[in-house]
Amino acid sequence: MKSVDNSPEYDYIKFLESINKDLQGWVSLYFGLSRQLEHGNLMDQLQSIPDVLSKHKKQSESLFKRIQEAAEGIGAGALYRFSDNDIMIFFKIKTEEQNKKVHHLYKEMSEKLPFAKCRYSVMSDEYHNYMKIADQKILSAKRMEAYMELADYNKVSSIGLRRSKRFEPRVMIVEDDRFTAAYTSNLLNKDFEVIHARNGEEGIKYYIEYAPDTVFLDIHLPGLTGHQTLKAIKAADKKAFIIMMSVDTIRENVISACRLGAQSFLKKPFNKERLLKVAKKSPFLHTQNESSELLGA
Repeated sequence: MKSVDNSPEYDYIKFLESINKDLQGWVSLYFGLSRQLEHGNLMDQLQSIPDVLSKHKKQSESLFKRIQEAAEGIGAGALYRFSDNDIMIFFKIKTEEQNKKVHHLYKEMSEKLPFAKCRYSVMSDEYHNYMKIADQKILSAKRMEAYMELADYNKVSSIGLRRSKRFEPRVMIVEDDRFTAAYTSNLLNKDFEVIHARNGEEGIKYYIEYAPDTVFLDIHLPGLTGHQTLKAIKAADKKAFIIMMSVDTIRENVISACRLGAQSFLKKPFNKERLLKVAKKSPFLHTQNESSELLGA
């Protein structure tokens, strides 16, 4: 039984590819501990993130060892502890005795983890769903990184100062659609330095790192939604100037975005004039212009 908790997301992809030619007999047990990490609660108390994540990791490590020990007498397979602390184990079932032991392990662990999302799967039926999980786990790993960035008090508390010391205007686009991201960047790059994040997880990290003057944030994103990303950025910087984007203008989405602190809502598709007009409303751009005028006086 191979055990992986170092860059597991990538070994997991290779493992799935290795069993694809012969899925007969392969089963998986999945223990989703990450459902305990409620995004909204973490954003309400950024200072608690290190302690919460540390406790969560220790819990996952302990379960990982227990499953590792229990699986030794069952047979060949692979055990993964992902960056979000979820655990997944695969077995190649060849005998009825192995089958009974796997079901017993699943029942035992499930009963001990009433808070977790537990799942037993036959890989010949669920292989494609488990391939989709690979992308989800890579995003989850980025989310954990984003949480630790949010917990970095010195870095977060310096966002406003770092932004005020910069003279070049900077815009960040959080958009997973490559066409929309390229189109928006082309419209903005003559007037702004443009930062592009492909998902909400990157958006949080890049906001803390680059302290942009304006953020264009898509509502519909893989992983963290636009609303969840908005809440995280606002938790880090209450003054963040954020424009939500969407192909639809569903009233609930607009209201929710406004309640979470978005300054405006931009419907796709949009033209250059509309985009620049909204981007230049950022109060941070006015501050930079005033600083430049003072230096030139």
